[in-house]
Amino acid sequence: MPVATTSNIRRELRRPITFILLFAAALGWIAVIFLLISRAEMRTELEDELRIAEEGQLQVAQQLESLEAAGGALEEIEGNLATARNDLSQTGEELQATTEELSARTAELEEVRGALPEEQARLERIRTEIAPIDERLANQDRLIAEAEQNVAERTKELATVGARLEEARAQEATLQENVAELTAEAADLSEQAAQSEAEVQEARDAEASLRAELDRARSELNAIAEERSGLEAAVAELAERREELAGDTAAAQAQRDALQQEVTDLSQTLSTRSDDLQEMERRISELQEQGAAITDRRAVGLTPGNYTADGIAATFDAEGGFTMTPEGGAGMAGRYGYENDMLTLSEVASPAEGFAFPMTCAIVFEPTGFRLDTPDGSEDCQTLSGRAFDRQ
Repeated sequence: MPVATTSNIRRELRRPITFILLFAAALGWIAVIFLLISRAEMRTELEDELRIAEEGQLQVAQQLESLEAAGGALEEIEGNLATARNDLSQTGEELQATTEELSARTAELEEVRGALPEEQARLERIRTEIAPIDERLANQDRLIAEAEQNVAERTKELATVGARLEEARAQEATLQENVAELTAEAADLSEQAAQSEAEVQEARDAEASLRAELDRARSELNAIAEERSGLEAAVAELAERREELAGDTAAAQAQRDALQQEVTDLSQTLSTRSDDLQEMERRISELQEQGAAITDRRAVGLTPGNYTADGIAATFDAEGGFTMTPEGGAGMAGRYGYENDMLTLSEVASPAEGFAFPMTCAIVFEPTGFRLDTPDGSEDCQTLSGRAFDRQ
């Protein structure tokens, strides 16, 4: 995971800093100790050389006294004395050089001793500087662990939101299928109305034909009336035919009235279905607009303003502060934060009875405001769970 990799990198970066500082302090102490040991050894060597020179001078003096006591030849004594004096002078010069070197080494030793408290103070400062660094690194490890836990929780919440989105898409698909069915029904009704119009036109054509036939019958009846004297039988037959035609005309009229009523009913049904289709399209448009508005609000976050829910008045400002006053209770003020559909309320100095902070609630945006629910696997937000806050 990316968070685990970051944590490992921070730990790896932290360790070399501590080791380098400790190693530098150890090197300082080792250098001081080495200088002290070297100065001590050098001082011991110089003291040994001084002691040997003093012993040599003493031996020369003893030899000089022995020569003077023994008598000896004057030249030999003088030669030995000159040699002894030369040796003594050389030994004195060496002793002087050794004394000067010893003084210089002693000054260096004192300088090292003088620098020792400063090195100790520096070591203490390094230790003091390391302490807050270790503390900050420990805090960073704790924050990284919390971030890893939050990432896991947000991943779970994202899966839940994805499931809800899939459910909403399924509902939208169902609505689209219903709209398609209503459109098909409207087309069928339109086709039936067209068929009914055709049938009405046919009835009208039949009525016209019957009227024309009736006119012809009347003409024939006039002709028969003129020839009534010899065509009584034909007149009777024509009278019967006239009655039949009159019955056919009444039946055609009744059929025409029935078809007209059916056309009227179909037109009314088509009008009703058209109104239902328009209402369905309007509701779909409203749902789509509400879904787009809720999606936009989720992207923007909680909109600052005044809200009320079941007697609770709440105000959220743009600087991250909020106030909340339950019905019949004391007002509360604190800070709020919104992230990944979660609303966190914290830093409340005097919580009202029944309220515990910090409080983290799952927020669900609605057309008129938002609703708070208890997050999955958490006992937070028990007091405000299920309350819908409407914007004023």
